Amino acid sequence: MPSHNKCGGTAFLGGDELPYTGIDISNYQAGLPQSVIAQSDVVIIKATEGNTFRDPHTADLFMKALRESKKIGVYHFARPGTTAAAQAQYMLDYMTELQLTPDFYVLDFEDETQTHDEAWAKAFLDYTAEVSGLPVWFYCYVAPLKAYKYKSIRPHYKFWLAGYYLGYNPIFGFTPPMSLDEYILFNDVNTVGIDFAGWQYTPVGRLPGWDADLDLNFFFDDAFNEVVEAITPAPVALAQLEYPVDVSTRISQDFAQSGTNFNLATGGHTGRDYAVNIDTPVEAVAPGTILWADWASNLPGDDSTAGWESRWLVHKSFAGVTVVVDHGSYLSLYAHLNFTPMNVGDAVEKGDVIGYSGNTGSATTGPHLHWEIVPKPFAWWTNGYYGRVSPGAFVEASNKEIERVAKAAGISIEKDFLEEIMALYNSKEEFETAMFNSVARPILDELTPGKAGVKNAGNVFIMLYNIAGHLEEFKNLFMPGKAGVRYEGGMRSLIRSFVEGKK
Repeated sequence: MPSHNKCGGTAFLGGDELPYTGIDISNYQAGLPQSVIAQSDVVIIKATEGNTFRDPHTADLFMKALRESKKIGVYHFARPGTTAAAQAQYMLDYMTELQLTPDFYVLDFEDETQTHDEAWAKAFLDYTAEVSGLPVWFYCYVAPLKAYKYKSIRPHYKFWLAGYYLGYNPIFGFTPPMSLDEYILFNDVNTVGIDFAGWQYTPVGRLPGWDADLDLNFFFDDAFNEVVEAITPAPVALAQLEYPVDVSTRISQDFAQSGTNFNLATGGHTGRDYAVNIDTPVEAVAPGTILWADWASNLPGDDSTAGWESRWLVHKSFAGVTVVVDHGSYLSLYAHLNFTPMNVGDAVEKGDVIGYSGNTGSATTGPHLHWEIVPKPFAWWTNGYYGRVSPGAFVEASNKEIERVAKAAGISIEKDFLEEIMALYNSKEEFETAMFNSVARPILDELTPGKAGVKNAGNVFIMLYNIAGHLEEFKNLFMPGKAGVRYEGGMRSLIRSFVEGKK
């Protein structure tokens, strides 16, 4: 399955095959049978603690895992009192004495009197990586991760997260209670820039052949790859996205427009609304991974700044049934749905149906789709739109699309003129802003569905934009008798008036 990447990639989804199963063991599992170790893909074994304890069972457990050809990690339990370098060397010296070399090392950073000391942890990781030449992971619990962030560690080392959604209720077999993404959302954790290796989801697991407690884990399929250091994502490219609904659908309220009590952002409306009937299929605008697919009221987070950011500034009451898709360098969001078949962690391709439009949530006066684009890095509080940008700037420009627009507007365009229109398409947003209220709205009001052969009034405005740079040529095309152009009288008259008024 796909790997879990930084901040909201895919994770284990209940019912799917786990990438790698794992156990971590120590002297508490002394004598663990090889048949139990054989049930796991990854075995992580305790070597040392502080600078005074060497686990006497390390070699036995290591050799059992080695005979089963498992991925083997070795961990050090950090204690305060001595330097990071001293404790790292203490671990490495022990492994040298045992003449054992793991696939990777782990710093177990859970002593509550020390978890605040990020600099110590970073020094241990750096020293171990430099001296051993092997990958090193950082193990921590969810509470200190939330409290201390560990921002200096995030770009350089894999994180292995410990968090127990079911507490100390035993879990039988490798059956996580949810995905890691869901657990992160449940706990309001800011994970920007973290490359997760995996998740320890219970300390009281049970496997056949062992009646005592076992730490159970799953690890992602890129857990053993090099860390990809965080970089600033490239801006979303123009002409990258597909429309979430048919391109001919009327836009009932566009980005940055005001006019309702639901526009809380200082800049105005944070997305684009399409006037679609209930249960109209809604499609993913690009390939990605589902981060949320449920009622917004079930999203985590309170009304603190951190709470809002943990749920992408989605209003729990306003949005209704909502789908959020992570596309790597940006998110797309689809609100007020009637239903979604998706689950967190699902991979989607451009054009996949991710839900069906509806009228859910309190911020709606009628059936419609609310669509948003949220680029990374997130600018929640600085751009006037809660980090959102105009979706219209990123819809896919293609001859096929314009042909669809023209067809819906009752127009057939000559092929060479179509190419000229294409050359103008990427300036759509600038034209929309200037012309919407003065030109488009009266046209939309006039060309209601059923009039002059127009199936959907929203097409007319899009069409007028596309020809805006060629007003004279467009006027000529609509003269009676012009080859290759079909028109309805009312439509021709109105558009000619528009052209005359702009000359």
